[in-house]
Amino acid sequence: MKNILNILSGDFDTIYSSLSRPLKIFATQACIHDLMLDLKVENLKQLYAELETKPNEYNHYRLEVEKQSGFYAKKMKGEPLKNKYKIKMIKSISSKANESLNHKLWALLSFEDLAQLDLSSLREELGISAYTPRLFWNRCCHLIKNPERCGLMDLSDILLGYTQARSKSMIHPPLLDLSKVVHVIAAFLAHQYPNFDRFAFFKTIEKALKAENVSRENYPKDYHYSPEIRDWLEDPQTIYFADIHEPEELELLINQHRL
Repeated sequence: MKNILNILSGDFDTIYSSLSRPLKIFATQACIHDLMLDLKVENLKQLYAELETKPNEYNHYRLEVEKQSGFYAKKMKGEPLKNKYKIKMIKSISSKANESLNHKLWALLSFEDLAQLDLSSLREELGISAYTPRLFWNRCCHLIKNPERCGLMDLSDILLGYTQARSKSMIHPPLLDLSKVVHVIAAFLAHQYPNFDRFAFFKTIEKALKAENVSRENYPKDYHYSPEIRDWLEDPQTIYFADIHEPEELELLINQHRL
């Protein structure tokens, strides 16, 4: 297994190069989206116009070639960045875009089982507060209520927090926490990165959390739940990752979190 601490603490450009193609797609889409935000443009026509004002990074010939080939449109639709020169150029224009391309969330999602890692050291490396059940729960509630403030680092926090909750729970998985995380992800997708393949991203998080086999029909039922918790677990509104089978079902959930 790759040493995630070495990746996270290494050169800032090393994360993207270590990713699988599906994660590179998300990283590229986040990068281009945040490049446009940083340059304060709303569409590709405005993006190219803004790039024309940066001759030190972009010569006129290269810009015309990219216009004709639909370079940025392809990246937004799911073609990952490959050219090292292009990545370096984007970095020179926007540190925010480069941060999104090499975000530490992508490194976390590249591991098969985060529970096997030193989660406390990971939190320290990421600059995230130490885990406590109350802090995790409050953080989830805050992000659901304020989805416009939910960014990639917040998802890193939630990813590690749930993994720690799962490792400490007598109930595997901790159902209340898991259902809360589902709504955090739905709220994030309702307000961030509209160019993502939302269903693919949702299922990527599901896999990272080892939540593929937990649904309303399939959860630990042999525990002594309180009547209140039992009612909550059996409520049709309670939902887990594995209850979402189709993109249309996810869109219905996401729409509940649109402001």
